[in-house]
Amino acid sequence: MILSNKTIEYDPPIEELPRDSDRQSVRNGITGWIEDYMQICNLFKMQRMDLQQGDYLTVIRDSFEIRGMMSKITHTLDLIEGDC
Repeated sequence: MILSNKTIEYDPPIEELPRDSDRQSVRNGITGWIEDYMQICNLFKMQRMDLQQGDYLTVIRDSFEIRGMMSKITHTLDLIEGDC
């Protein structure tokens, strides 16, 4: 956090920055963590044992709990950005 001309600037910034930016932001970092987690799910490209259809990644993507948590994270980041 930096005080500059009577305004507060966060370093790293909170808001999303372009992917080709040489800087990292809080939102980019958190989004990256989520994307990395989903990539780990790709390692388990196996069929479900209890059903004859679907795979692990599909189950994770369609999970209401995962979707709910991702929604909460996005909503919280939106609130933080709105306050800044």
